[in-house]
Amino acid sequence: MLAACGGGGGSAGSSGGASASSVSVQVSSAATSQGASSARSSAVAVSSSVAGSIASSSSAATSSKASSAATSSSVASSVASSKAASSIASSSTASSASGGLGLSNGFSAFYSDPNSQVRNWVAANPADSRTATINSAIAQQAFGKWFGEWSGDIATAVSGYAGAAQSAGKIPLLIAYNIPSRDCGSYSAGGSSGGDAYKTWISAFAGGIGSKPAIVILEPDALMQLDCLPSDADRTARLALLNYAVDQFAAKAPNAWVYIDAGHSNWKSAADTATRLINAGVARVRGFALNVSNYRADTELQTHGAAVIAQLQLQGSAAKPYVIDSSRNGNGPNGSEWCDPAGRKVGATSKVLSLGSGMEMALWLKAPGEADGCAAGAGQFSPDLAYRLATGG
Repeated sequence: MLAACGGGGGSAGSSGGASASSVSVQVSSAATSQGASSARSSAVAVSSSVAGSIASSSSAATSSKASSAATSSSVASSVASSKAASSIASSSTASSASGGLGLSNGFSAFYSDPNSQVRNWVAANPADSRTATINSAIAQQAFGKWFGEWSGDIATAVSGYAGAAQSAGKIPLLIAYNIPSRDCGSYSAGGSSGGDAYKTWISAFAGGIGSKPAIVILEPDALMQLDCLPSDADRTARLALLNYAVDQFAAKAPNAWVYIDAGHSNWKSAADTATRLINAGVARVRGFALNVSNYRADTELQTHGAAVIAQLQLQGSAAKPYVIDSSRNGNGPNGSEWCDPAGRKVGATSKVLSLGSGMEMALWLKAPGEADGCAAGAGQFSPDLAYRLATGG
């Protein structure tokens, strides 16, 4: 619903170039599998001095960000794609081709929200000259459903949506977006009031899915925006909350594939991204997500994704598959502009590409036509914006 400004490469996201390469997170060994119970651990210990280095080095943003693409490219080229694919296929979370979701390569039966803003606009404006184009290009496609503090009782909201998808024989795309201090106070500011409130919320979110199949994107921007949090304690707490969320989905939503948001190819280096993912518990989920609410091109994301996988392995973790948000990257980015830039276009519609191997899915996670915060309020549908995305104008 809301725009993920940092994930969109916004001011909050692009200002943080600090390295998290030394952050150390320790999770109780009892919580090492995706089937761990919620009692198995959310004990996270982060070195205060190292966590502080994230904040103190944020002034290095420009040079760090500028080197990200080069780092990604060099690391990716040093690791053969066959090696990465083999390692992913053998990892515990990707060993089954379809898990409990019944997916296969080429699968595209993802759930389309019948009450989305774009569908409601199309229904209310049949005579508008833009309606037919917006309807065919966007409204009839499957894209993500965002859940946050606006969702009411979260267990009811998630259960109802995932249940409707299951009844339709389709897979829902769910985005959990309620971390405290969300978006560093930028366009999508908000989130839970504190750590305890978030634990209650995310536990209920996972419980709402229950045994139903689902794809979950966990907290766009939260990991990449560690830099903007004001203290070591805040950074430690956020990592603890992400680990807690991972364990809740493992315990309460066994048929959900969870992907931790990992920014995009023009934000953090592959090494930094991999470290943050490890600290957030990526070993205990399906994988990671790139380009949520952004515009980076598929080829650029594939290079960066391969580099992140290589870095996960170099840092002692298993390789993981990833998904990308292809909802608005049809024309690639407009430089570094992230807020409703002109001349962008919808990308490839939601589809499974290659299960368990690198970029395994291209998904519409952001709903095209819902603004980043410039064409309209963050998350609000704009028919002008939707029409431009549909036509590439």
